[in-house]
Amino acid sequence: MTGTQGRVDYLAAPDLAKVVNVGDATGLRDAIVHLLKNPQEAESQAQRGYEMVVNQHSSERYVDVLAQKWRSL
Repeated sequence: MTGTQGRVDYLAAPDLAKVVNVGDATGLRDAIVHLLKNPQEAESQAQRGYEMVVNQHSSERYVDVLAQKWRSL
């Protein structure tokens, strides 16, 4: 992924995604080619990304956080 401000903060966790500079087309291509040549690594990275989304960004998680905030008022 490109190191776009705002999303790099939560997607750049170790082993979650390869981050390249904005505008670095060669770096992005190299990262994609690397994953295509290493399907087990790509699958493992995808699984970690899925788990992060389910655990931190699901609607259930959002409702839990919102409910906690309401209870604290």
